Amino acid sequence: MLQIIISSRVMETRDHSKNRANMKNCMSRGFLFILLFFISYVNSHGQYELYDRSYDKGNKLLYENYNYEEAINIFNETLKLQAPNGVNLGWLGMGNAYFLSKKYNEAISCYNNLLEQAANPIGQCQLGNPTNYNGVKYCLVREGFAAVHNYLSQSYENIGNIEMALNSYNAAISINPSSELFQRRGNIYNSQHKIHEAISDYKQFINHKETSVKNKIEMTNNVIQYLESIEDYSFLYDFLKDIRDKNAEQYNKFAFASYKLEKYEDADRYYNEALRLQPSLAIDAAARKASQEFIAEKKRKEQQEREEAEARRIAKIKSAQVGDKLVYSETWRWSEGFWIFESSGAYTMKVTCFIERIEGERYQLRVGDITSSSRDRSAETIINGVRAKKGDLIWARPLNGNQWIYEESF
Repeated sequence: MLQIIISSRVMETRDHSKNRANMKNCMSRGFLFILLFFISYVNSHGQYELYDRSYDKGNKLLYENYNYEEAINIFNETLKLQAPNGVNLGWLGMGNAYFLSKKYNEAISCYNNLLEQAANPIGQCQLGNPTNYNGVKYCLVREGFAAVHNYLSQSYENIGNIEMALNSYNAAISINPSSELFQRRGNIYNSQHKIHEAISDYKQFINHKETSVKNKIEMTNNVIQYLESIEDYSFLYDFLKDIRDKNAEQYNKFAFASYKLEKYEDADRYYNEALRLQPSLAIDAAARKASQEFIAEKKRKEQQEREEAEARRIAKIKSAQVGDKLVYSETWRWSEGFWIFESSGAYTMKVTCFIERIEGERYQLRVGDITSSSRDRSAETIINGVRAKKGDLIWARPLNGNQWIYEESF
């Protein structure tokens, strides 16, 4: 369990007495999204005037007077009136009143009734952009559809129906992925001990544009602390890798996770970055030293391997006789109008040469076929600085240049 995260106030959302005002404001904004797209259907002097007034009166009782019971009575009257397309927002208002009254089963019933009507409107939905979800076109705008599923999710969660709560959160996120929804769904995964799924959602919460800087920092620190506590360095590494603008302490933890995963080059690099940002930072000196020793040993072995490979190459060339083949190979890239030789680049040129004479380290060679790794590219043949073409005789010192390879080992 993410005990640290659970205890954090940024992660806890069920204390209605403390957060009731914030929830009401959030819900009210969600309802306005829905209402704005229905208001065009309601003519103040037409057939929907009573419906419109009734719905407004219920919302006033709910959000200004906090009179839940009377609001429910008014919304009941709203349901008896004709609504645009048969999608009666009285179900929404009544569901919200039940939700704030903590009568979650009744709230669930109301929200589902609204969704049923929205999926089966009377006549064609006149909204400019109705919501499409799982092949069903809902006569609700994106924000309104997501808001209803958000409140529906919380209602299911409060009665302990976690499966249905997740289904509703998934629906809401697929349509309108807000930071709040990622946080709430992450909390459910957390309660189910699905740690990686929870942290994946918390990562979305952290990186979301709606999340405040304070909440980003708090959530990031909570996740890091928890992953450290269970020593899940693989997930900690992946988590920190995606955190933008890491501070010195986060680089310090990133370095230690890299060390535990035997990513020693990363560990050394991140320790250096942590100390660059905060020279006085206390780091794991033993982990840093071990990482540096590993890197030094790796470089030593790589150098030894290069020297051994070079010794084998020279021995092969020394064993060559007149008439044998040597291959000259270079890799080129295009830069500012010229082909430039590099260890890696656009293509590789290979020239087959035949040994005509051997005088110590000097070899007289006849230039043979020239090939390229790219059918579309070739370069002027220059062998050890000498311009040549097929059939030319040249003198070269293959023992002194690692571009030369004995044909049998090529």
